[in-house]
Amino acid sequence: MLNYFDLEEKNIDSLLNAVGCLEYSSPTDAHQILDKINDLIDKNQLNSTQFSKIIEIITSIFLQHNTLENHVIPIIELILSKVSPIDIAEKVANLLFIEGTRVSKSLKQYFYQIIINAENISHQICDNLGLTVSNQNTDEDLRELIGVIEQLLLKHENISIRDFHTYDICENSELLNKIVTRWFLSKKQNLWESASNLITSHQIKSLHVDISWADNFKEEDSIFLVKKVIGWVHIFEELILNFIINIINYIKKTEIVLQILDLVFQHVLINYEPQHVAFFFDLKNYTEEETKNKIIKLKIQHEAIYKDIKQANDLKELACPLEYSRLIQYQRHHENEKINKSADAQSVFADLFTKRIMLYGETHIHIANIGNNETILQENTLSSFSYKMTLPLQQFTDPILSEYQRRIFMNEGMEK
Repeated sequence: MLNYFDLEEKNIDSLLNAVGCLEYSSPTDAHQILDKINDLIDKNQLNSTQFSKIIEIITSIFLQHNTLENHVIPIIELILSKVSPIDIAEKVANLLFIEGTRVSKSLKQYFYQIIINAENISHQICDNLGLTVSNQNTDEDLRELIGVIEQLLLKHENISIRDFHTYDICENSELLNKIVTRWFLSKKQNLWESASNLITSHQIKSLHVDISWADNFKEEDSIFLVKKVIGWVHIFEELILNFIINIINYIKKTEIVLQILDLVFQHVLINYEPQHVAFFFDLKNYTEEETKNKIIKLKIQHEAIYKDIKQANDLKELACPLEYSRLIQYQRHHENEKINKSADAQSVFADLFTKRIMLYGETHIHIANIGNNETILQENTLSSFSYKMTLPLQQFTDPILSEYQRRIFMNEGMEK
C-alpha cells in the first residue's frame, strides 16, 4: 500500500478509500501511513472531499494507536493551512458524534475549533454536535461543548438552539439548570431566546437556579435573572414560581430578596391562577424568617385586592385575568389596533396607555380617574357595570400594559 503513494499517476480517491479500509496492527505501520498522508497533502492539490476523507483516516489511526497523537495533530494543522474550515466542519462534527468518548481531549478541541471557525454552518453539524451531549464524561467536557454551541448561536443567524437535537440536554435536568441560568444571566438576546426555546419546546415542568457555570455571579444579578425569567418564560406560571422561589432561598442578602418578592407580586402573581397563588404564599417554601414575614404581608395585600374587586366576578375577564389577557393581546388587540410596526415601540405603547382602552371581544372597557386616587371602570355593551376602587385596575386587566412590561424585562441589559 505504501508504494501506491509514490506513484506519479495515481487515483487519489481510490487510494484514500483503500487506506481507510485498513486496520493497522502496529504503531510502526500506522506511523508510516501518516507520513505518506502528510506528503500527499504537501505535494498535491486536494479537494474538500479528499481532505474530509483524510481527517476520517487519521482519526481512525489515532483511535487505534493513541500514542501517535503527536503525529496526527500536525497533519490536522497542515490540512487547515490548505483548506477552509467550512470544507471539513461537517466531517469533523460527524466524527465527534460517531466516535464519542474515544476522541481525546486535544483532538476534540481541534475539531471544535474547526467548527467554530467555519464561515457557515449546516443544520447537520448542529444536529451532530447536539447528539454528543451524552458522550461527555465530565462537567468540564459538558461546559466546553455548551460553550461551542453558544459561540455558534451568537455567530450564525441561520441556526437556533432547536437545530442542536436538544432532547438529551432537556432530559438532563442538572445540565438544563446550568445552561438556562447561565444564558439568562448573559447580555445576549440570542442566548435569552435559546434558553426560552429549550423550556418551551420541551414543555419543561421543573427548573432550578444553578450558578455553577455563571461568570462572576453576584447576588445582585439575581434581580436581572428574575426579570429575564418573567419576560421570556411568562407562559409557564408554575415553572416561573418554582424557579423564583428557588432563587429567593439561595440569596442571602435580605434587600435583594425583598426586591425579588416585590417584582413577583407586581408583575407575576397578581394575575395568576388560585393554585399558583396558594403555592407562592405557602410559608413552607421559604427558609428565612424575614422572607416569611414579607410573604405574610404580601398575602394580606393580595387578599385585600381581590376583596376590593369581588364585584367584578361576573366578568369572566376579571375572574381569570391572565388567561384572558393573553387571548386579548394576541388576538383582539392586534386585530383592532394594527400598531404601526415602523413606529417606535415605546411611543406606541405609551399612546395606548394614555387612551386607557381595553378590548374584550366585541366590547370595550374605559378607565377614568375620578379624583382622590380612585378610578372608575365602565363596561359597555355587556352590561351597565361600573364600580369604584383605589387600586390600579390595569394591573389585573390591561393586556397592553402587561405586554409592555414583559418586553421591557425581555430586552433590558441587552448588548448589541
